Amino acid sequence: MDVAQGWISASPAADSGPAFLGITLGQWIAIFVPIAALIGVVLSLWNARAVAKRQLDHAARDRQMQLDHDALQRDRERQMSIRREVYLEAAAALVRMQTTMGQLTDITIDAKEITATFGQSQAAIVKTHIVGTQETVDAVMRYTNAAGPAFLDMLSRRPSLQLRNAKIDTHTALLQKALEDQARFTRMLETHNLEGGRDSARVKAIQKQYEFASESYNDHYTKRAHFQAEQISEHRAVVDHMMDLNRNLVRLLPRAVLAVRAEMELRLDAEWYEAQWLEQIRFMDAAWAEINARLQTLVNQQC
Repeated sequence: MDVAQGWISASPAADSGPAFLGITLGQWIAIFVPIAALIGVVLSLWNARAVAKRQLDHAARDRQMQLDHDALQRDRERQMSIRREVYLEAAAALVRMQTTMGQLTDITIDAKEITATFGQSQAAIVKTHIVGTQETVDAVMRYTNAAGPAFLDMLSRRPSLQLRNAKIDTHTALLQKALEDQARFTRMLETHNLEGGRDSARVKAIQKQYEFASESYNDHYTKRAHFQAEQISEHRAVVDHMMDLNRNLVRLLPRAVLAVRAEMELRLDAEWYEAQWLEQIRFMDAAWAEINARLQTLVNQQC
């Protein structure tokens, strides 16, 4: 302590200003200036570290937000890809389902084939229930709920046409046989005459068989014409009924398609799109009216 006091007393600054604890103001300043500078350096380093930490945290948050956004975007794109695949398949299925209604009027197409197509179309459409919104599912269900009963209705009208068609085929075959018999008996008479035959009994027998073949031909021709007229008349009625069912189905189809397109972010003006389908109905009605008139002419010719 004595040594310190002696050093302080010997210092040139010992005489500058009042002393505190035996240390003058100048000496206190000389002591605290380095300390203050050190504190400034420490504070500056601490602040720089804090700023760097905040920057790192901010960068980490930005990176995490970007990663989350990218993951969300990939998930959204994956969902849209799945939806797009489902909806494109469903759209094609809706068209196939609509087509089967017309195919049911053609009895030359196997009912099993048509039914299989209808069932496959339903299976494709049902997939929309998995990925679709409530609005889409509701629109699709309204269509399929109408299409199912309509399909069964049309399917039930085929047997009558098929049975009558079988009768027409039978009479056509018998008519052809009678025509062949006529030709055969005519050749027999010609051969008999060329050979100079004078067997009148044989000639009469051949002529009798020819007359029987002619009567058989006329009978089968008349019956076939009768069944053909009935077939055309009933077929027209069946197609008329199918057209009525199709009109109802076509009116339900636009809403289903529009709902699907909305989910795929491919929106169309609803009023314009529905008008296109109504125009198609008018075209179908006009075409069928012309065909129907031709069929009526054909029926009149058969009578």
